[in-house]
Amino acid sequence: MESAETKSELESLVSNSLNNLLKIEPQPIAIIQTGSSITEDYVEGLSDIDFMVISRNPEALEGDAELSNFLCARYPKKFLRRLKRGHSFELASLKFGRVLHDRGFVDRIDNKSQYKPTEITIKDYMMSAINQYSHALENYFTGSVERVINCSYKSVKSCCKILATRKTNEIYETFNDVVNVISEIDETMAEKLSFLYFIRKNWKKNLEKLPAKDKIYENDAGRFILAAEGVLRYFFRKEGYSLPRFNDLIPENAKEIETDVDNDFLFHFVRHNFNENKISYCFGYVDENGNSDNVFKDFCKTA
Repeated sequence: MESAETKSELESLVSNSLNNLLKIEPQPIAIIQTGSSITEDYVEGLSDIDFMVISRNPEALEGDAELSNFLCARYPKKFLRRLKRGHSFELASLKFGRVLHDRGFVDRIDNKSQYKPTEITIKDYMMSAINQYSHALENYFTGSVERVINCSYKSVKSCCKILATRKTNEIYETFNDVVNVISEIDETMAEKLSFLYFIRKNWKKNLEKLPAKDKIYENDAGRFILAAEGVLRYFFRKEGYSLPRFNDLIPENAKEIETDVDNDFLFHFVRHNFNENKISYCFGYVDENGNSDNVFKDFCKTA
């Protein structure tokens, strides 16, 4: 359970964010708080405070560097279109979100229970798993242990959401809801998610700060990534994909990294082509002399 102090600080952050969002012209039509910050999964120092913002000028919000880090902005018609198609963030915002501001838009959405997950929801979760895992790897090399933990956990949770949604044709947000459903489907996934959840919840006690120089399997944050990788490899094999080990993607001369040097490892983008059932990952390594050895790999290949 969160302490009263933590809850008070969280509410203060939410209130400040809401006030800043309401100053944007034109004023947003609706603002919905979503994600772990409205559940018992919130962990101080790790969790983001996420917002879905409905606006007639979403570009004004996305162009603000300070605001765009924690919100998703949509035109009203685009939000409804994506909701109907089954995009995961829109579905979760409507089903679980906390409406902080509404000029009648959310209230006028008829029969909210009609919006159900689709194959697009599953694709969103799959993309989230890969994106979050790649962010975990990136943050390992840039020294952010908090992001390593959060992104690794989210990558595994996204895979578990796929299992839960396929079984029930519903979406789930909290750890307890997800793990309760998948316990009946795949005990291994449920146990691994529970383990990572416990470490994440108690991260200040369980994980040390990243060392300046170390091999990934010789420090706590690295082992956390590799634990998540093991779950992802298990899940992807069952999905018919082959996920290579992270160390296999790193050039031999990059297996020891000075993590206090910016851009030692450059993660440029993740591209998922669902028509070809292929997820491609592009990254480049910059050595101590500043020479770039760009490596292109298929991150996941159809088995």
